[in-house]
Amino acid sequence: MLLGGGGFIGNAVARALVANGQNVLVLNRTGQSSVPGVAVCTVDRASPTDVLRATERFSADIIIDMIAFEEADTLPLLDCLQGSVRRYVLISSCDVYAAFGRLLGTEAGATDNTVLCEDAPLRTRLYPFRGKMAGRQWYDKIPLEQAALGCADLESVILRLPMVFGPGDPRRRFQHLCQALMMPKRTITLSGKEARWKSPLLHVDDVARAIALAATHSQTPGGIFNIGPETHVSESQRALAFARAIGRTIKLEIKSEAKEGTGQNFDQHVVLSSALLRRLTGWLPRLTDDEAYQSVWAWEQEAALL
Repeated sequence: MLLGGGGFIGNAVARALVANGQNVLVLNRTGQSSVPGVAVCTVDRASPTDVLRATERFSADIIIDMIAFEEADTLPLLDCLQGSVRRYVLISSCDVYAAFGRLLGTEAGATDNTVLCEDAPLRTRLYPFRGKMAGRQWYDKIPLEQAALGCADLESVILRLPMVFGPGDPRRRFQHLCQALMMPKRTITLSGKEARWKSPLLHVDDVARAIALAATHSQTPGGIFNIGPETHVSESQRALAFARAIGRTIKLEIKSEAKEGTGQNFDQHVVLSSALLRRLTGWLPRLTDDEAYQSVWAWEQEAALL
C-alpha cells in the first residue's frame, strides 16, 4: 500500500513495485494514479481510521508512507497501524543529518565532509525549513523516524532519500541549467564555493527501484538505510557532464568568493553512503548519468514549448 502514491516519486515507486510483481494499492485524496496495474482508493491520509479501514479491507501487508511530513499527521497514523500491518516504510530524507543543517546554516559546528553513513550525527535543531520555505513550518523527519522506530508492534524501515530529479520533478532541479543550454551563449554562473559543492543527486527511477526493493526485501527487516548515487560530483562537474550528455558545451562563469552571499554554507558537502542497502539487497542504480540527464533534457525542452 502506497500512501500518497500519485506524486512525482510515488508514481515511480508504484511502477517499480508493479515491475517487481507486487500487488499495489495506492491511497490518495484524488483516487487517481497514472500507473497501469495498480488499484486506487480515495482516502485522506489525515484520517488514520480511514487508512486503517483500507489496510484491513485490502489485507495490506506493507505500507510505504510517501508523505510523512509532520508529527501532527503521522504520529496518530502510527498509533492506528500498530498490530494491523507487518511493515511500515517511512520515506525520510538526507536532511536529517547534521551536515545538512550546517549547509542550511541552522546547525552549529565546524564543517565536516565525512561521508554520511546511517549512524552519522543528526541535526540537533528541529524544523530546519521554518521561515525558509512556505508550508514547511512543522516539517521534520527526525521525530517521525524516532516515532516509527519506537513502535513495538510495527516493523519499521526508514529510507533516507537523496535529492531526486527526473521528468516531472516539481523542484525542476535542472531548469536553470537547461535554460542556459537553450540560449545562444550557453553560459551559467556559479559562485566559487557552489561550483565545488558536492550533493547527493539521483534519478527518480533509480530511487524508486531502491524504495521498492528495500520495502519488500527479506534482508531489510527493519532499521535505517540511505539511498544515494554511486559517486558524488561537484556542481560544476555536473553542469559540464550534463552538457556533454546532450551533445552540447557550456561555459562556466565563476563569481569571486567575496561576492557570495547565498545564505548557505557550500563548504559543507552532503555525501551519502548507501553501502549498507547495496550490500543487503544488491541494489545498484541502473541508469547511466548520460541516460538520466538526457531524460531531463527531453522533458525540460518539452516543458519550454508548452
